[in-house]
Amino acid sequence: MRLASSGSEMESRIDRPVPRLSGRVDVDTVADLVIGAVQRGRRELGASSVSAIGIGMTGIPGLVDSPERLARTLQRALHAERVVVAGDSVTTHAGALNGDPGVVIAAGTGAIALGRGQDGVWKRSDGWGYLVGDEGSGAWIGRRGIAAGLRAWDGRRGGSELLLAALLTEFGDPATLVDRIYGDALAAHVLAGFARPVAAAANAGDAVAREIWADAGRRLGRTAVAAVTGEPLFSWGGRLFDVGDLLLLPFHQEVRRCVPDARFVPPQGGSARGAQLLAGKALEDALPSQPPFLFVYG
Repeated sequence: MRLASSGSEMESRIDRPVPRLSGRVDVDTVADLVIGAVQRGRRELGASSVSAIGIGMTGIPGLVDSPERLARTLQRALHAERVVVAGDSVTTHAGALNGDPGVVIAAGTGAIALGRGQDGVWKRSDGWGYLVGDEGSGAWIGRRGIAAGLRAWDGRRGGSELLLAALLTEFGDPATLVDRIYGDALAAHVLAGFARPVAAAANAGDAVAREIWADAGRRLGRTAVAAVTGEPLFSWGGRLFDVGDLLLLPFHQEVRRCVPDARFVPPQGGSARGAQLLAGKALEDALPSQPPFLFVYG
């Protein structure tokens, strides 16, 4: 969350998975989280009113039944003139490229690339969820790391003793993993949480863990290339890239292998900055709705 008022700014993170109801995003709970966060931030900044709100959230497109209901709830509670409800991939794109055209790969628990041309049209690649897509994501890496640890536990080829040790530290007895993963409504977040131990093992020189990250970078690169819709300008965003060259190097190499004239721009800001930019444009009547990725109300 990023708030700005009379030249003052603050940023904080609501570090909590988006709640789900039967697989769909629980819009009412999201509204409560946002209202509480904005009210706390407004008091901290000494702001008397809210002009515009920009939200980047997981589940758009596909898992949010009524972005309008969310927006109207926020308008009533916070008296905002404009509310922008967008996918977090859209706000990550806006933050990384400062609102300009290009391709941005967003990688966290999931992974999705969005490309936008000079005509303003969006092109999507991946973002299909951890069971059938999100290649190279945190959940994908965590699942591969857990599988390598379990191969070592079983004595099968291709396992990693270092990842097994991390698995035992993280989860305890492997026999509990079945219930922990398959019985959890937020299994993707459980898997993604193991990406950190996989990074630690890779940095410690574990060959299996290093290859998992290298393969993740290559897959993210191919996802980004598939989203090109104009000039091949690329950037990135999401907490998965916090590991640095472990992921960035294979990502850059794969993009350049596929698109030799690719150009890279380090992200200018994060998703919160992107949401703030979109809210500002909406307040100036300079941001049209672009379903299913972005909705403007007010």
